[in-house]
Amino acid sequence: MKNAKIIWFVFFSLPVCFVYSQNLKKPEKKDYLFLMEAQSKYDALDYGGALKDTVEAKKIRKELSDWRIFTLKKALSPAAVRKAGDLISDVLPVLESRNEKNAVDIINSLIEIKSLNFFNNSVNRLIEYVSESKAYPEADYLCGRIYQIEGEYRIAMQFYDSAVKNASFLDIYSVKYDILYNMADIAFQQGNADEYETYLLAILADDNEHYKNKTFKTAVLRTIGLKTEKEPLKKFFELYRAESRYFYRAYYLLSEFYDKNGDSENALFISALGSLSVFTRLYEIIKQRDPQYTYAGPADLFSRMPLWDDVDVWAKDNNIWDMFFNFIQLAKKRGSDLFAVQFLNVIKESAPEKYWRDRAATLLAE
Repeated sequence: MKNAKIIWFVFFSLPVCFVYSQNLKKPEKKDYLFLMEAQSKYDALDYGGALKDTVEAKKIRKELSDWRIFTLKKALSPAAVRKAGDLISDVLPVLESRNEKNAVDIINSLIEIKSLNFFNNSVNRLIEYVSESKAYPEADYLCGRIYQIEGEYRIAMQFYDSAVKNASFLDIYSVKYDILYNMADIAFQQGNADEYETYLLAILADDNEHYKNKTFKTAVLRTIGLKTEKEPLKKFFELYRAESRYFYRAYYLLSEFYDKNGDSENALFISALGSLSVFTRLYEIIKQRDPQYTYAGPADLFSRMPLWDDVDVWAKDNNIWDMFFNFIQLAKKRGSDLFAVQFLNVIKESAPEKYWRDRAATLLAE
């Protein structure tokens, strides 16, 4: 506590002599409104207008952050407040008693959004966060998309990189994956294999439960490779699930990448994860539509897909059949013929579309 009070004193006493020579005002404009307008213009193909509004949104976000820091430092600088220490729970009542409404509102709004524990109940940590929050990753993302469309890949990557570095400030964290996919697309277009792999792996970096789980990997590969088991396919889909809907595309692209580069083990495992992920999601969707449904194997699950048109649309949008066939071919390449044949037979008999049934039949006949 003593050290915290020393840090507290130094942090606020040094700038007191000049901070208040200016009186910052809270920006009247709303950053998110400008970003919404920018998105509308982007959708209307008005890229110049979209970029202008996005830059304005970033400017307002910075002004808001500067105003918050100014307001907090001004309210926290008096000796009576500094005496309360660094704990938010101790400082907040003092600010309330001194009618520091703006400072109190700032602190309470941040606690409501992030929680007191997020800031470790520390005023200094809260101020650091406010200072860092001048970043506007959603705006950087939109800027990157505009420059990417215009073919300015270097500038686009700079904005994407900034957005990823500040991903903790995204209102919707999963947008980070969209940004990384765009970065991977640019790397692919430019023929930069190392960066392409790096960005796809960055997407899977959050998949601690499956991709980074070595025990899980060993078990999955062992099941696929069973040669004495009567039904390795049935066992595979009964034993394993993978809820990773944001990673579908990364699984698919990385499995192709590793296959082309001769890394058959990683290619097969990642393809297996992709197949498990879409299979798990398919099961969840059908279970939601029919709460009485009881899983009875992949053939039964596939046969139910035509009951709902949007399920078929979802399957096409996520390329699940391409993913399954990629998985089958990689399994066969690794010597897991029994598994591959069983999966092809299931698709031949139960896939909703004739195209996939015929493709499975063709591969079985080879």
